[in-house]
Amino acid sequence: MWIKNDMQQAIEKVARIFYVDSSMTKAWNEHRKEGEPRLMTGWCWEAKTGGRHQAGFKTPTVAYIDCWYHLVAEAEPPKISRSRARLNVVSDRKAA
Repeated sequence: MWIKNDMQQAIEKVARIFYVDSSMTKAWNEHRKEGEPRLMTGWCWEAKTGGRHQAGFKTPTVAYIDCWYHLVAEAEPPKISRSRARLNVVSDRKAA
């Protein structure tokens, strides 16, 4: 994982990080309300005090980082707009 041990420990005091697997999504999606979006697999964090959570992260590291901002630092995560990122997407590897 790409976060410091002290950060991980601070997060684990206030939240739990877990993975929503396909069996969990299947059970949820079978009983969801009409018109409600489907639950997808991914990493999540949930505050130990209840109520606050975020879901749908691709890696546990990203879930830990997002949780750190929200529950430990009590700040918004950095935001990057697409126009500022200026990523060069190459669709043809030979052109790279």
